[in-house]
Amino acid sequence: MWTPPIIETERLILRPIILADVPAIFEYASNPKVSRYVPWKVHQTITDSEAFVRDYILKNYEAEIPEPWGVTILKI
Repeated sequence: MWTPPIIETERLILRPIILADVPAIFEYASNPKVSRYVPWKVHQTITDSEAFVRDYILKNYEAEIPEPWGVTILKI
C-alpha cells in the first residue's frame, strides 16, 4: 500500500499514521474541547479511533491521498 513519505526536520517528523497511533488519537479525539473545532464527532471508544484510522486515513493512503499526517515533535 502506498503511504505518504516521511519528512524529517531538526524539530519534527511528519509521517504516515499507523494503527499503533490509535491510542494517541483516541486521547485527543475523545476530548470534547478538541473535537469542537473539527469535522468529526467526539470519539466515544477506542474502536471509534480505530475505525477513523482504518476507514478514513488508511483509505486515503490507498487512494494515494497524502493526508492526514502524524506529527512527532523532536525538540521544542
